[in-house]
This record gives sequence, C-alpha cells and structure tokens, in this order.
Amino acid sequence: MADVRVLNNEAVSVLAALFRLNNHEKMIDRDTLAADHLARWVIKSRVSIPAELFEMIEVFFSWDSFFGLRTLPYICFEGIDSCEAFMEWLERLSPQSLMAKFFSPQYYEDCEARDLAFRLLELDERETLKYVFSNLELGNSSRYSAIEILRDQNGAKESFSSLLHFICRELFDGEFLEILRESSRTFRELFNGNFSLYGQPFLRELLDIERREESSESDLYIFSSWFLGGSVITVNLPERNSVISIVGEETMRKKNMLPEAMDPLEIAGVLSVEGSMNLLKTLMNRRMNIRSIAKETGLHTQL
Repeated sequence: MADVRVLNNEAVSVLAALFRLNNHEKMIDRDTLAADHLARWVIKSRVSIPAELFEMIEVFFSWDSFFGLRTLPYICFEGIDSCEAFMEWLERLSPQSLMAKFFSPQYYEDCEARDLAFRLLELDERETLKYVFSNLELGNSSRYSAIEILRDQNGAKESFSSLLHFICRELFDGEFLEILRESSRTFRELFNGNFSLYGQPFLRELLDIERREESSESDLYIFSSWFLGGSVITVNLPERNSVISIVGEETMRKKNMLPEAMDPLEIAGVLSVEGSMNLLKTLMNRRMNIRSIAKETGLHTQL
C-alpha cells in the first residue's frame, strides 16, 4: 500500500491562492458551498493587488502553464512548511535555478551546469525558442509566457518573489490563517475516516488516479486547500516514485462516503417531541407493520 502523507502547509496555500486569483472563473463550476466565500475573497484580493503584480499572476499561474505550481515538489521534499521558509528558500535560489525548476517536469537537486544552461538561454534568443518549442508539456498559449520569462530571468524571479511576499504579508493575516487551519482539520478528519474504511480505491476516486500497477507503490503527499474549492491538482514525479496532490475541501466533502453523525442537539430535539417518544417505546423489542403502529400510537399514516 502507498505511503500516504496528509499535510497542512502554508506555502502550498500561498500557491493555491495565487492560482485561484487567476483562474477563479474557470473553477467555480466545481465548487458548491465554498463558491460564495471564495468569490468574495477573490474580488477583495484582486482589488488590493497592485496592477503590475496582478499581470504577473497570469504569467506564473495560468490554467495551462502552472509555472508557479512547479515548486510543489520542492515544498514536499525540502521541508518547506511556512510562508517564511518559502521566502527564505526562494531568496537562496539563483534566477537560473528557479527557471530550471519552473520548466523541468522532474524534481532535481541544484546543479551549476543546469544553471549555466539556463543563463545561456537568456542570452541566445534562437536557443530559447528551440528550447521552449521542444517542451511538449507547454501548450501554445503558455509558450509566449515561457519565452518572456527566460529572456529576463532576474526580472522573473523578482516578480515571483514579490507575488509571494505580497500574498503572505497582505492576505494571510492571523484570522485568515486560522480559517485555513480549521479547513485543513476538517479535511484530515474526513480523509482519515474514509481511507481507514476504503483504502486505495478511495484514493483513486479522490485524486482521479488511473489504476496502474506502479500507482499502488507510490508515495502520496496530499495537501488540502480551501482556495481550490472543488478542484484537484496532481503532480506525478516518476523518479521519486511520488504523487503530489492539492485537494480542495469541497471535493473532499463531495467524495466523503462516511455517514454523517447527527448533531446531539438535533437528537435531543427529536426525542423531546411527545409523539417521537411514544413511537420509540412502542417499537422497542417488537416487530410491527405500519397499520399496527398507527393504531397503537394514534399517529397518522402518509401514503
């Protein structure tokens, strides 16, 4: 069975928040209860973000390219678990190393030769075009953004850092972080109950993982994010034998297969009704049909 790790992570929430800001209109059909709350948050946040930064959100967090979300594997494998740790890690990276992380489909350790290769792309427009159009993971709508990023790698890193700093500083206050943590606790409770009962089939249903032999042996890192609403984003890393997913809380609620426990106050309210108590006493240790129950309790039958 897979080694499943369900984690709470502020750095992941930052990335999911930025992705939501850029793609809200494409995601609302997947949301149910969270839609109104998320819509209000999106409107408020879009107004507060400076125009020049908002333009960069579209570059890094478009629906197709996922440049900003390419840092997810590093959050998992390098122990980044807070906004502060994310900022510190980013500051230590060279612009070229960040570019390599954006454009490589795999997780890898920092490498001087790779950094030099990306530095050369910044200097050679022909090689940049060749590199971008040879990357089959990029759609046509993403290639222009990729070329712009590679032509000014220092500026790209500065813009990416500024986006993360702004979100952490302006939109992640203490009250809001508590909302995220409560959401994560709810997610973990629902997930643990379902996984203990149903195991791997529930994971495949939740994460939409195809039934493959190797999938049963993969490490699974699962994050919850209020910002995703009803969406799931999954990254497969074959060389690390891992699957990394961010799952919206609404998706978890829709997939929840556990019976909901009745509220104690609701139970007390039902039992406080005289007719309910009479019915309960009548049915104790007896097998009766509807007509017999109605005759003995005086309750009316409804056909």
